[in-house]
Amino acid sequence: MAAAPRKRPYPFEEYIPVQSKVHVGIKEAADEDEMERVYAHTRALLFKGANPQASQKTLESIGGMNGLVDGLNEENNPPPPPPPCFNPCPHHPFFDSIQCTDCEKRVCITNCSRSCCVCGQIFCQYCSVLK
Repeated sequence: MAAAPRKRPYPFEEYIPVQSKVHVGIKEAADEDEMERVYAHTRALLFKGANPQASQKTLESIGGMNGLVDGLNEENNPPPPPPPCFNPCPHHPFFDSIQCTDCEKRVCITNCSRSCCVCGQIFCQYCSVLK
């Protein structure tokens, strides 16, 4: 087994400056007057944000007991219609269908759905694993 060859020495080693990562930001480079201006501006923003001001956006986010914004009711804003459903079984009526628990497709209850023997949830013929 041969010994690994030795590396050549670097003759300029004493001339290499010490390298270190130093982050110099505005806080480190700024003088006291600039820092006092920044602190005063930050304090003003904090105290301004602490004052209760009701804007239109915050009023819209506050709902009543029923979860609706005051002044609006279900008659003025009806819920959006449900998305169009896909009925994979053309031989059975649409009202006789249920949603698959896994893929959320509509399947007919009578022939195309499978019930899990462990959890009892309804699955379509593609998501169920039959033994």
